[in-house]
Amino acid sequence: MKTDLGGNLLWKRTLGAWEDAIFGGLIEGEEDFILIGSVKDAGWSVVAFELDEEGNTIGEKTLGEGIALDVTDLNGKILITGDKNGGVLGFSNWRVGNNTWRGRWNGNSNSQ
Repeated sequence: MKTDLGGNLLWKRTLGAWEDAIFGGLIEGEEDFILIGSVKDAGWSVVAFELDEEGNTIGEKTLGEGIALDVTDLNGKILITGDKNGGVLGFSNWRVGNNTWRGRWNGNSNSQ
């Protein structure tokens, strides 16, 4: 959802239909936004959506299992922290587009 400075609705989008969903954070890019959160179907998954300025979905990627609780832009790198089955969950250096993705889940490094 996007509003103007007066709080008037400019647009509102639905991204999917899940059993439950949690908003983790929003990172602003030069021409787009990356919305990162968690969705629950059979279990919890961390998902990122790349949106244009009108809220249209440009890309979507499931990052893995877990719950994203906070999202931060740290010197141009996206840092996602949260929980995975009672352990610490963290991601960094990730984009929805064609850029390199690196992650760390409970101390195990992944490249996708």
